[in-house]
Amino acid sequence: EGTDDGKIQRQGLISGIPSPRRDDVDTAAANAHCWQVAYYRPFFDLDTATFMFRLKRCLWPFSSKLFYPVNGLDRTNLLGTASMGPPDGADGFGSSGPPGSDRPDLYGPFWITTTLIFLFAAAGNLASWINTKLSEGDLLWEADFQQMSTGAAILYPYITILPLLFWYLLKSIAESSAAPQSSGLPSLPTTPISPPFKRPLVEIVSIFGYSLFVFLPTSLLCILPQEGLRWAFVGVAFAFSFVFLVRNLWSPLPESIRGKALVLVLILLACTAGLSLVLKLFFFSYSSG
Repeated sequence: EGTDDGKIQRQGLISGIPSPRRDDVDTAAANAHCWQVAYYRPFFDLDTATFMFRLKRCLWPFSSKLFYPVNGLDRTNLLGTASMGPPDGADGFGSSGPPGSDRPDLYGPFWITTTLIFLFAAAGNLASWINTKLSEGDLLWEADFQQMSTGAAILYPYITILPLLFWYLLKSIAESSAAPQSSGLPSLPTTPISPPFKRPLVEIVSIFGYSLFVFLPTSLLCILPQEGLRWAFVGVAFAFSFVFLVRNLWSPLPESIRGKALVLVLILLACTAGLSLVLKLFFFSYSSG
């Protein structure tokens, strides 16, 4: 590994060459505009150790430790109550993770979504081929290349448009809860109102993207020509993905807005269930009989 001023530089995730120091990347991003590539570079500045650490955490959404700390809070239970949780390492994820693992990234969500598009298309075609071979009669199998474009049309909006909608609704709920309520009485001196709760959009996009990782092994398991098992695998993936989203998007909310934000839980439930059904019915609606 290369060094600079006595500091070890991290190896690039793909190229294996030393990547610039994070301080240099952050400085360049702070001076860049939103239409410049340098502005987005910190969100793709991810090393292999951090990436693998996050992928492992995606597969077990029931850990008390939040994916990204929120206002200094890094552990809650599923209902949002602050929790000390098990000692570091007792939940199967080592300590607090590699340095910088609390910073949100966009590389992981993009990699997971793109890989999922290719993998679902390949697994879906393979499942179709197996179904053709197991069926009675001389059926001619043809590959369905449209599955890839359909997968992209489903999954890319899921990690872009949906997080944007969630961020906007959360922002509106937080601002309405923080606004002073008029009582109709003469104005009296009031205590300062705390600023509304805010969650960076990049964190929400990142969490939505990582919530899809559980569907990668699911797509491989769904190749098996057993319809009941396929529904079971997709059901487990749906449950894990939904719990992951609720744990990291709704549970950390302040108690003052958590009740009003229950509508966000319903949106997460509907979208995750809808995505799971679409993926199952479009890519793996085959039977061996």
